[in-house]
Formats: sequence, C-alpha cells, structure tokens
Amino acid sequence: MDSVLTNAVWTTESAIVTAEEREHNGDDFIYDLKVEDSNGRICERWSGLRLHAVAPIETQGPWPTALLTPYLERRLAETMPSAGMHIALKEAAANQETKCSCHRLDGKPEDCADSRMQLSRSHCGSLILTARSQQPVGCDMEQCANRDEASWTGLLGEQWLSVAQTIATDTNRPLHDAATQVWALKESLRKCGAAFDQHLQISTQTADGWTILSSGKLQAATCQLSIQGFEGEVAFAFVTQQAP
Repeated sequence: MDSVLTNAVWTTESAIVTAEEREHNGDDFIYDLKVEDSNGRICERWSGLRLHAVAPIETQGPWPTALLTPYLERRLAETMPSAGMHIALKEAAANQETKCSCHRLDGKPEDCADSRMQLSRSHCGSLILTARSQQPVGCDMEQCANRDEASWTGLLGEQWLSVAQTIATDTNRPLHDAATQVWALKESLRKCGAAFDQHLQISTQTADGWTILSSGKLQAATCQLSIQGFEGEVAFAFVTQQAP
C-alpha cells in the first residue's frame, strides 16, 4: 500500500467501495480504492493497494452482474490480448433506453464520447452487453435455447454445426448449449462487419470453458455462464478484426 487518506468524519451507514485497477503483471495487481458514503462524500482513499491472485476463479455458481463485467474483460484480455476490448454489462428496466443513443447511418451503435472507439451492443432480457475496441468489434449474448439437432442444422448450416459439435464434445456440454454459443458467434461476426459466409476455426479450449477461434485477421472467443437473477444460462461471444 502506498498511502491511505481518511476523512475526519467516518460514516456509520452504508458505504460504496469503488476499486480501479491501475496495472497488473501476471498474478500481481495494483488497485486504487475509494469509499463514499450515501451522499457521495469521500470517507477514505487507498492508493497503490497491491494484491496477488492465489488461485483461479471458480465459476460453479451464478455470477453477480457486478463481478461478471471485470471477469469477462480480464478473460478477454488474456485470451485476445491484441483486441484491447472493454466490456460493460448492465441491467436495465424493460422500457429504459441505453445511455448512448448515437448510431451511424447503417444503424450500428457509436461511442458518443470517443470517436476512435468502435462499439457493439447486445440485449438479452434485462441485460445490456457493450463491447468497445479501437478495432472493429462485435459482441452478442443469447439465452441458451433447447432446440433439436435438425433445428440447429437449419439455423447454422452444416459447417457451423460441426463447430458446435466440437465445442459440445470438448466442454462436455449439451449440443444445444454449444449451438447457442455458435449462433452468438455468427451474430458477433455480422456486427463486426465480417463477410456473410465467413467461418472461424477453433484455436484452443480453456479449462474454464472458453473457446478461442480465429480466421485470418479475425479473432473470437465464446463462453457460457450463469447469472444471478437470470433464468437459464447465457452464451457470450466476442469478435474483433485486426486492422490491415
């Protein structure tokens, strides 16, 4: 720890703790942290909090949305390091509009605050997923759908169904779960601006259930997770395209 600054008046009520990662190297992390009371007044600041990861994160139970966001961003940084992807995952009321309403002429969402960033967004129930990168980016999330193999063949085609079958075998999941992940990959490819007939090849599978794929300058990752307060599991997919 570099320093701790405390306010003379400490709160006895509920407080909000916000931690921001300053840097990390392997399993070592440095965070800055602040504690605010219910009125937004700073009660305490920690600078240069040093942490060390001692074990992999276990994902057996449903994820709280607040913790799922940094998990997704960290795993994408580890599996797709050149993408420089930033993730936001929030819950919104059914009729609530998204915070950023900027769109290009083709309808693709646009980052109002930074024109250098490419943006992709996906909705699933009350959840809104947003991915940002300086490269062309696509993201999608889909609630896993229990369809039979014939239905998935019609939706995906034989080549993509083969990818789903490989994912199902390698991750020990039902075919309909893996097929939902592949459907999310196809949607992400479309949002990324890839050709309609673009396909991806599986590069590797991770121990925690991520599938990494690539083709030329395209790189992609997909996983399936359970989220607290959300019925059924959700398939996530992310695609970026490196500049020529």
